[in-house]
Amino acid sequence: MRCPDGASVVQAGEHPAWLVTWLDGMPVARLASRPPELLLTLGRALGELDMRLAGFDDPAVHREFRWDLMQAPAILALTGDIGDSAGRELVRRRLRRFEAEVIPRLERLPFQVVHNDANDHNVLVCPAGGSRFEPCGLLDFGDMMWTPRVCEPAIAMTYAMLGPGTPVESGRAVLSGYQETLPLGAAEIEVLPDLIEARLCVSVTISAYERRCDPNNAFVTVSEAPAWRILDWLADDPGALRGRLTTES
Repeated sequence: MRCPDGASVVQAGEHPAWLVTWLDGMPVARLASRPPELLLTLGRALGELDMRLAGFDDPAVHREFRWDLMQAPAILALTGDIGDSAGRELVRRRLRRFEAEVIPRLERLPFQVVHNDANDHNVLVCPAGGSRFEPCGLLDFGDMMWTPRVCEPAIAMTYAMLGPGTPVESGRAVLSGYQETLPLGAAEIEVLPDLIEARLCVSVTISAYERRCDPNNAFVTVSEAPAWRILDWLADDPGALRGRLTTES
């Protein structure tokens, strides 16, 4: 929506401000449980979104951006803000491996514009009868990037795994829904565990960095504790996701 003078953004003191339209629903983050049916529907919705975005491009989505997983190795420069030394070294090892072994594989995969941030605060749900909810809106398109398509379900799977429920089952549900709408190739599926781990590393690093920059902003660390929980789990069991996201185990 635009201001009376036609501008889409105005300056309010030190901050830019803009008006957006209202979407009904509440964030997934407010739900006490996130059943597989809900996550399956979310995966379908993201697949449909990416089908519609497949032909879209714009210079603004080709940029340097710390939340782009293709640029995850650049986050190494911020890892000094991670206070726990063991955690810091874990993240550094994972990001170096990602740069050396995974980025070259990602470069050969299909690229397109994706939403890039289907976390539990950006996905809205509405009642769907009884105690059921279903996705009804998606917020915050400010992270949109031209990046490997597979990053879309990988990021959504990461945040689903941080919530209540079994991580593998939650991630699998999102992927199953995405596959129904926009099937991934075998090479894309193979890199999903690496992308999930990279997103976790980026998340905990940026949380530590932003906490130092703005220690009074609680939102910047909202996913930090569950992200470390999953990272520690993967460190203890490196094969926890490999081959388990697409088949029952």
